[in-house]
Amino acid sequence: MNNVEFNLVYNAISFAIAAFGASTIFFLLQRSQVSPAYKTALTLSSLVCLITTYHYLRIFESFNNA
Repeated sequence: MNNVEFNLVYNAISFAIAAFGASTIFFLLQRSQVSPAYKTALTLSSLVCLITTYHYLRIFESFNNA
């Protein structure tokens, strides 16, 4: 893998971590703005995004150590 490809993957994974982390926070903060019928959906969406953020962090660490 050359330097350009490394930077492309590095930036893509970094962006994914930031996007899923921001989504987690957004979904949690918006729970108070929706009707009670949708609060569970937002809670589960934030949980899925949090788990995805964790997995992308692990992938990112593994990529940097390789």
